[in-house]
Amino acid sequence: MNKTPLATPVTDDDGNTITEAVSEIIWSGGQIKPGQFHEFSISVGPLPDVDSLKFPAIQSYDNGQDVSWIEDTVPGQPEPEHPAPVLTLPPASSTST
Repeated sequence: MNKTPLATPVTDDDGNTITEAVSEIIWSGGQIKPGQFHEFSISVGPLPDVDSLKFPAIQSYDNGQDVSWIEDTVPGQPEPEHPAPVLTLPPASSTST
């Protein structure tokens, strides 16, 4: 895991100041055979106030081949061959007490 300093620090719900964020996660040590599927879970927060987050990924194979899942999906155009995974975020909800 690699971290990058934030241009502007943020404060979480507990009042902690966050000055850096994870910029790269590397999964290794396992093997996913052709035709198999695997999910990789991560926990994150706080999230920025945006509509979506893109997670470019590079998939490496044991034969040395890399596939870059980094292409943007553009509305109204065909899906690219290797689209970047995107997390769509719902609008923040407000609660009143």
